[in-house]
Amino acid sequence: MLMDKSEVQKRPDVAKRLVSKLLEATKHANFLWSIVQTTNEMVERLSKAFEWGNATAPSKNWWATMKKRIADELEDSYFVLLKTFGDYLMATIRDIRGILAKANMQYRAGELIDKAERAIKAQHWKQLHDTLNDELWDLLSKLTPPRPKRQQPSPFGR
Repeated sequence: MLMDKSEVQKRPDVAKRLVSKLLEATKHANFLWSIVQTTNEMVERLSKAFEWGNATAPSKNWWATMKKRIADELEDSYFVLLKTFGDYLMATIRDIRGILAKANMQYRAGELIDKAERAIKAQHWKQLHDTLNDELWDLLSKLTPPRPKRQQPSPFGR
């Protein structure tokens, strides 16, 4: 929990900046997660195509060369995307730390930063997305003022 209810009420400006950065970080984590899923699906499809190609190709060397070339290109692109968006994500999380530091609440960022760094190193994008999303919704629920209760009409006409 980055801020408790009383801190949100005292410093709504900080909470709003945190919400903005958490939303940005959640988007990056979600994008990284989708890159991994899409790449896994692509690799599976390519493997099936190569199996078919090996069975039907007149020259096994041609298929082996193509397979290696495509796999290398795919791997390069994959790691460039992961590195780029992983860097964006860490920069955004550092921004969250900075926002909390300016509000003299840097002690609140430690756990989130640690979780994020571990998840990024291990490439656990889904787990990171869920953690960031939980923090985001926690802050949003505290920022949203409670709705006034509607008065029910009295059965006695008052």
